[in-house]
Amino acid sequence: MQSTIRDAIEDSIMWPVRKIVPILPGDYSDLELKPVGMLEVKLIQARDLTNKDIIGKSDPYAVLFNNDLNPIWNEHYEFIIEDATTQHLVVRIYDDEGVQASEFIGCAQVLLSELEPGKVKDVWLNL
Repeated sequence: MQSTIRDAIEDSIMWPVRKIVPILPGDYSDLELKPVGMLEVKLIQARDLTNKDIIGKSDPYAVLFNNDLNPIWNEHYEFIIEDATTQHLVVRIYDDEGVQASEFIGCAQVLLSELEPGKVKDVWLNL
């Protein structure tokens, strides 16, 4: 639950990267970032994750898989891109602890400026 709340707060702070707050009356629409594209991400699997559990194995999730250090997710996500030069994709993996707070396993980021529009890029990320 805490990680969900933390993620919601982070998202509200980090998205959009900037917000226009008019001080004087007028049209400021030209200052707003407009969508320039869509990033499609397919999160497939992870390998050799760090085990965070004392007994058994971690329960890593994008979608929950119990007792598996080599999960296969096959999840598809779409993100609106407003400025590929400043935006990046962050992947965070957590271990589900049931009623306790999820434990952080690791994260990685992909700079959108390193991606080529219209091209599929197969990437393994180190957490």
